[in-house]
Amino acid sequence: MLFAIAGVLLLVFYRPHGKLPDNHAIVAVQVFKSTGGKDTLVMIELANGVHLPIGKSDTGILAQQGSSVLYRDVQGQIIYSHWDTTTYNTELTNKITTMPRHPVQVVLPDHTTILLEPYATLGVPIAPDAHRKAIELSGPAYFSVANDTTSQLSVSTNGLVIEATAAEFLVKVEGDDKTIIGLVAGNAAVAHGARFARLKAGEVLRVSVAGQFEWIRASLSSLMSFRKNTFYFSEAPLSIIKTEIERWYAVQIVDDKLADSISTYHFGPVSRDLPLQAVMKKLTMLTGHSLQAIPLTDR
Repeated sequence: MLFAIAGVLLLVFYRPHGKLPDNHAIVAVQVFKSTGGKDTLVMIELANGVHLPIGKSDTGILAQQGSSVLYRDVQGQIIYSHWDTTTYNTELTNKITTMPRHPVQVVLPDHTTILLEPYATLGVPIAPDAHRKAIELSGPAYFSVANDTTSQLSVSTNGLVIEATAAEFLVKVEGDDKTIIGLVAGNAAVAHGARFARLKAGEVLRVSVAGQFEWIRASLSSLMSFRKNTFYFSEAPLSIIKTEIERWYAVQIVDDKLADSISTYHFGPVSRDLPLQAVMKKLTMLTGHSLQAIPLTDR
């Protein structure tokens, strides 16, 4: 099995040139689109354990081993290709980790698209039927499942499982122990242990790591604001606003006042292309708090 022994084999890198064989057949695809920034756009961990930081200028074949190729085309898309279907170990996954200010779009073989926010990790099986297998998610993302009733997506995240068919839904992180799932369209269900809930379009569910389900009133347009590259919060607590800004700019926001779990704010829409200083100024004026953003060290 190719990937069973891949960890001890030499990985050959081609930078920035290289050409795929004419007879390759792509059976597992991950495509990324990133904007802005200067350094690492995305980190990829191949199923054999090799870590590949992909920079803005990297093009052509990035890595090749046996019948597996990772390459970046002239449009900036990063594609994982495997054209020898006899060598699959279906239990293995490739992982994609996003960097600050670099949302990434992943396209599965059935054309399901996944928009990953910064500081998110997605694990995708390398098997040809990856769209029928459970993928693993850590962090916020937006899913658009292929409009095909035979394509069912199963997402495992933060102790729960989301099953969706021909659906659009978002997953967001709230603090350290809660996950928010908002169903925009289609069919989706959420399970945590023995607990189960089916969502209707427009509904938003909050699930704690302990398995507590809570239906909440929330604006889907504000929850989906990242798709328009904006910060937008409708009656949100300061802790939630701070978390999203911290994830985007890779900072820690320090507040001069004690945590306020009662006050909520309407913030935005504010372009995420603005410098951090401009965003912090708007937030300080809105809350009346003295806020300071401290840069985090690169992870």
